[in-house]
Amino acid sequence: MNRLLKYLLVGLSLTGCVNTTLTPSALPREDESLLLLKQQNFDEVSKRLSAIQQVYLKNPLTENELHKAFYVFYRADKNIQQPLDEWVRNRPKDAMAYLARGIYRTKLGWTKRGTKWASDTNEAQISGMKYWFDLAKQDLSKAITLDGSLTEAYCYLMEIDMNEGGNNSASLLEKALTINPLSLTARWYFLTSRLPRWGGSYEEMNKTIIAARQYYDQFSHLKILEGRIAADIGDQYYFSNNCPKAIEYYRKALENGNFWFYNEQLGECLYQIDDYQGAMTNLSAVIKEKPGYKQAYWMRSQSYKMLENYDDALRDINYAIDIEPEDDATIAARGFIYMQFSKNDRALEDLRAALKLNPSNDQYQLYISQLESKLKGPGNH
Repeated sequence: MNRLLKYLLVGLSLTGCVNTTLTPSALPREDESLLLLKQQNFDEVSKRLSAIQQVYLKNPLTENELHKAFYVFYRADKNIQQPLDEWVRNRPKDAMAYLARGIYRTKLGWTKRGTKWASDTNEAQISGMKYWFDLAKQDLSKAITLDGSLTEAYCYLMEIDMNEGGNNSASLLEKALTINPLSLTARWYFLTSRLPRWGGSYEEMNKTIIAARQYYDQFSHLKILEGRIAADIGDQYYFSNNCPKAIEYYRKALENGNFWFYNEQLGECLYQIDDYQGAMTNLSAVIKEKPGYKQAYWMRSQSYKMLENYDDALRDINYAIDIEPEDDATIAARGFIYMQFSKNDRALEDLRAALKLNPSNDQYQLYISQLESKLKGPGNH
């Protein structure tokens, strides 16, 4: 069974109703900016983000708070596209507006591309990715023109450049470090762009890690970088379905600091070997540090399900769907959760929606047929 099917199909029986409402008090604090955006309260959302940026410039060690504040826009949610456009139109000199929209468009580029290897990615996907990446670069560059202190803009430009050959990543890193020599975020984006799978090398990555060591006394979190190569070796084992060996390297990476990426990869591997409590612990650490990361909510929902915590399973999968409403796999995952407690009408609704988004998925059609047969039988609703 492949990983996707395991995410979707595993589960235990449950009975009763589940409350799936996510109250405002349960939302990550960063989501307040999204609420303001959707209300078209552009002055307030800009004021909020600018204040976080100013705190960061005075104290570079608050970098992760800054990153979380902007990462909330890194979502393939079509419901925020129009408000972002309106924000730029209403405040054409506002760097925060361009940066937020540039981050959103970066995510749309990756979403259009899909997650398969390049050899399995078609021309339409590549074209869609390029379209959104070009728009994202325009926004991110405009944001820098309006406010040269935006290290976040350089980070997302590195992310795009990684897919375009990586020729500009070194200069982008240099510019970000000119603003904040202690930046962990900028170095992390650069190291990711220099992974061997993206045309870089461990030797090149190691040079960047060594160069950062002079700053450890000022910002000890930079030691997290020491685990980046071990984590990538773990990824190679994970890709080849050798989770025990991958776990060994992810734990080795975590010895250098408690970082969201290492916890995410370890959590997914622990789930694969049926250690659901361990997976939930690591994925919760991801969400605390990077609250807008959809994959962590999705995977934690599956761990909650296996631990028979169904309220939280549905809460997490609903939030993952909010982040990316047109991701068929996440919608289908919720459908399979509904199936566990015989909410067959809700399950059927989700699986039909997933099939509409991904008509080539035979598994969706199979379960739709089974659900339709159950709903036609006596005693079902």
